Amino acid sequence: MIELLAPAGNIDTFYAVINAGCDAVYVGGPKFGARAFAKNFTEEELVSAIKYANLHGKKVYMTFNILLKDSEFLNGLNMLIPFYEAGLHAVIIQDLGLIPYLREYFPGLEIHASTQMSVSNVDGARFLKKEGVCRVVTSRELSLKEIKKIKDETGVEIESFIHGALCYSYSGQCLLSSFIGGRSGNRGRCAQPCRLPYKVTDENGSVLNDYSEVISMKDLCTINLLPDIIKAGVTSLKIEGRMKKASYAYTVTKIYRYYLDMFEKTGSIKVTRNDFNELMASGNRNGFTKGYYNEYNGRDMITLNGAAHESRDGELDEAVICRKKQLPIKILADFSLENDNIKVLYNDNIIADVSDSITEKALNKAMDVDAFKKQLKKTGDSCFEIDNDEDILITITGELFVPVSKLNEFRRKAFSIAKETLLNKTYRTFNKNLPSKNASSNKPVTQRVSLYSYYNEIPFSILDREYVNRVYVDLACFNDKAKSLIKKCNEFGIPVYLALPYVLRERNKTTFNNILSSIDPSSYEGFLVRTIDSYAFIEKTYPDKRIVTDSTLYTFSSYSNEYVSSFNNITATTMPIELSEKEIDNRSAFFSEIISYGYVPAMITANCINNTANGCENKERLIYMTDKKGFKFPVLNRCVYCTNLIFNSAPILIFNKKVNLPSVESFRLSFLNETKEEIENIFKLCLKNVFGIKVDAYEIKDFTRQHFKNGCE
Repeated sequence: MIELLAPAGNIDTFYAVINAGCDAVYVGGPKFGARAFAKNFTEEELVSAIKYANLHGKKVYMTFNILLKDSEFLNGLNMLIPFYEAGLHAVIIQDLGLIPYLREYFPGLEIHASTQMSVSNVDGARFLKKEGVCRVVTSRELSLKEIKKIKDETGVEIESFIHGALCYSYSGQCLLSSFIGGRSGNRGRCAQPCRLPYKVTDENGSVLNDYSEVISMKDLCTINLLPDIIKAGVTSLKIEGRMKKASYAYTVTKIYRYYLDMFEKTGSIKVTRNDFNELMASGNRNGFTKGYYNEYNGRDMITLNGAAHESRDGELDEAVICRKKQLPIKILADFSLENDNIKVLYNDNIIADVSDSITEKALNKAMDVDAFKKQLKKTGDSCFEIDNDEDILITITGELFVPVSKLNEFRRKAFSIAKETLLNKTYRTFNKNLPSKNASSNKPVTQRVSLYSYYNEIPFSILDREYVNRVYVDLACFNDKAKSLIKKCNEFGIPVYLALPYVLRERNKTTFNNILSSIDPSSYEGFLVRTIDSYAFIEKTYPDKRIVTDSTLYTFSSYSNEYVSSFNNITATTMPIELSEKEIDNRSAFFSEIISYGYVPAMITANCINNTANGCENKERLIYMTDKKGFKFPVLNRCVYCTNLIFNSAPILIFNKKVNLPSVESFRLSFLNETKEEIENIFKLCLKNVFGIKVDAYEIKDFTRQHFKNGCE
């Protein structure tokens, strides 16, 4: 059966989407969800919602999909306990470090990999399944063909978005909000700078597109694609919208429910104009797009001239759509002086059988059947309802009387037992003690420098094997310079690591392997991988090579770092960009690298800004995106992988003055468009302020310390 999964940002919307016909609801807990500014649920509300859903045969998934700091990790696990015990069905996670703890301490709780994990190929899905993840929320950028391949080759459950807002960046690979205002999407606090207007200019300053919303995506609507999405193997159809009103969530869920039922009955659908208009009126962003399911990218997906979410308001009575449902029951009751009994039936099964002695011999007028029914059918605010008097069958033996208070108490006792009978199947007991702290500790390391250039333009003059422990060669720009760089590193005895694309789609594998086939395997030591997809691909395909994980394969805490470091062939992990100096110190070692200088991708995208502004030229170039405040963001379209990299407006620099990070093994210098002289100076400045080497180096003026000083929320 195909699942319809609806969003709920609060308890009223929760009831609304269940009334609209969803099979499951995803919600945010009190903390640690990717919508920190939503109202979200209190602990009491969420426990109540889980019980309500279980009574009505629905499922609740809790979003636990942010990256956790060391100070938060155990608090996050403790937060789960009451929801786990109440019968929470699954957690949706981004932080890899949670996996072993969820497996060990929360048995029976399903682990779903959030779209924030950027899972985009078979290898990543297969690896996560092996690690205990039962469902993958695929990247929104995937085609139906790619989704089907993942499903067919792994058997993992697939959850995919079918309606609502789209991110311009691959989810989990966006730091733009974090860079601009310190509000991190990886921490649930995205300020949506993608909805702002930007001017696009080429490398010479010529305007390609004046200020408009060039990175603002239209809302997704796939109502006409439902049959194709289902045939591709999608298990769960996910509606976006935890920040939206109950009326929106109700309407969208109701319409998709109608057409999903139609497809399951007839094998086809025909969407009426009225229903499509109803979806449009409920909320759209300059119209709809069908997204990436049948299209790789395109200008037609972008709002361009206005990014506001437009919706009709006030036509639905929220008191009606948000009302709680009750379960229809029947009552069989026998009253006599010897014994009084109530049986509660649900779906013709006895769920409560209660006996007591509450009746007395009537001294005056005896109570008749109607008098008993009057009290027994008062379901009040319980979870039950009695549709009509025929659903209460009462037998009375003798002339009897019972005080109303005792009869009401007898009824309440029966209802309470009936409710517990239905819920007992889903209750759990948490019976383990969580660790008080992570056992990892920092290890002494010999510090060195690693070098990376997007164009492989690294001067041979800085290839000093006394200080350089790794050089990364980017295969997206594999030209004569790259070949010469590998050759020179081999001569100097400096290990070479080949950099994979930031997102490794199935379509990228062939390109990558073709490039790699021209390189002597003995000339490089390993690979730089950016996501769990690329790690799994390399570990399987090139098992004799070493692996460094990049900052985008997040190891935010010592817990996640320890887990990822345990994977096969890992040589080092890279510190996430959003950690402060203090947080870096707290994160346990294993051998870690830090990006200490360089332009860092703020977004990694399938859509192409050059294509949107200028038309596809199938030619790699560096253009610029400027916001209203004058900040200029370099944009590199890597045509070999058909991927865009939008960089921060200024390079990160953490060693503008002396820096002491004893747990860091490598200080990575990452170059984009610097001159040879600038690169040489940056290298010398690193030697001076990190290693204390007396060299002449001038200070760099245009840089940011970004999160190194204060971290992010």
